Amino acid sequence: MNNSIKKGVVVAVILLFVSVSVIPSTGTNVVEKTSNVSFNGNTLYVGGNGTGNYSKIQDAINDSSNGDTVFVFDDSSPYYEYIEVDKSIILEGENKYTTIISGFGLNQHIVRITGDEGKFHGFTIQNSNTMYRGIFVTSNDNNIFGNILTNVGGGIKLKDVSNNKIHENEIRNSKGYYSGIGLQSSSYNSILNNNVKEFYFGILVEDHSCNNKVSGNEVVDVGSIGIAVTGDCNFNIVSLNYVSQTKEEAILVTFYNFFNLIYRNNIVDNRGYGVYLSNANFAIVKNNNFINNSCNAYFFVKRYTNLWIRNYWDNRNIPFGPQKIEGKDHSPWLPGEYVSREQYDWFPSRKPYNIGV
Repeated sequence: MNNSIKKGVVVAVILLFVSVSVIPSTGTNVVEKTSNVSFNGNTLYVGGNGTGNYSKIQDAINDSSNGDTVFVFDDSSPYYEYIEVDKSIILEGENKYTTIISGFGLNQHIVRITGDEGKFHGFTIQNSNTMYRGIFVTSNDNNIFGNILTNVGGGIKLKDVSNNKIHENEIRNSKGYYSGIGLQSSSYNSILNNNVKEFYFGILVEDHSCNNKVSGNEVVDVGSIGIAVTGDCNFNIVSLNYVSQTKEEAILVTFYNFFNLIYRNNIVDNRGYGVYLSNANFAIVKNNNFINNSCNAYFFVKRYTNLWIRNYWDNRNIPFGPQKIEGKDHSPWLPGEYVSREQYDWFPSRKPYNIGV
């Protein structure tokens, strides 16, 4: 490739980078697909006193067809089962606080969702073994909302999937070293308005997971990292989250990711870094509140630059001028050594943003 072509490619990439920084959603919209399933089939009942009601959730799932609803009463709760939802159905609990699916010591995920285009809501999921999840999803276009997961090894895990919506779940009290919500090799998913508390990792986006939206979540009191984007994960949006009381980084972007947007988050009272960029390229950190963190921001090794745009920083010594972000990069003189470097938020906000989560 000759020099003029190389320069053209670089200019094109920079123009794209700038356009993303001006319009935060550019190139990272998560498209929600319309379901092809019409949920107007039969309703099968589990628990309760009705004639013909099922006593086990899995039996009702086995007898259901695509488009059916399986409704689970809470008066027979807890249900000691490990279930697989392998069809496009609605699985609905009567009350998320009192309709309980509980593990009982087996080395399995409590709920496995393997059928596309289903809905799962209204349950408490509890008591998985340390190495297993409350809900494990290996299918697409599902809607999982309004559940409680507690005393589980890991919360909700998505693997090799797309176009799932995970929202308004309460996920707390982990007994393992997994995440409250995890995405592995999964793209175009929406993780919205969940509450994750007392896990080792809060929300983990990893291993070629791209074009996901992580927004409006509350991640509090986690043993390691609040929200992590790691391992060739590109064009993800992390926005409008409240991340607090993490023992390490509140938000981490690492391992050769490109064009991830960290936008309008409340990053407050964390023991480690507020935002840590490590081998992150063309990351955009814009309009966030950095308040009372041990260190608000840091970067380590950049191949291409990152943008810090109009964030609020509580550790400013003077009320005007740019905010310096310290970091380290490869030494140009000594192979294998690192030297101190600086990046700048050139026009930081002088007051905190009103970011409702």
